[in-house]
Amino acid sequence: MDNQLRQVAKPNLVLSSYSIFLHCLAFVALLFSIFYWIRMVGVFPGTLWRIDRMPWLWQVLTVSLSVVYPIAALGLWMGSLWGIILWFFAALTESLAFTVYSSSFIFFPSLAVFHFLVAILFVMFRGFLYLKKKKKII
Repeated sequence: MDNQLRQVAKPNLVLSSYSIFLHCLAFVALLFSIFYWIRMVGVFPGTLWRIDRMPWLWQVLTVSLSVVYPIAALGLWMGSLWGIILWFFAALTESLAFTVYSSSFIFFPSLAVFHFLVAILFVMFRGFLYLKKKKKII
């Protein structure tokens, strides 16, 4: 009787891979937040490496991303929806700043490409999970 009540969940490769992906993305978001905190504190010499010497647009971007990225990293690590939304917000903000508004910031398209590829991976994982739930495939 006791064995009938226990159901063993089968290992799900897509769900496990998605969880590992979110943990890796949380680690990257934490690294980005450390980078922006280093930029605010002024560890390195230069105009853009101290918050009091930055132009005001850089100050707004640096402070915003140094607050959003660690919270997003926590949410991504927990696998919660709000962490994913915060990461999308931070990635979109950073990508727009370094591509569309490159006249005020620097032109750094490889970061935007990185964020775009991660977003594509995220959409693919969610699509696979949706198909698995809906049609029981994969």
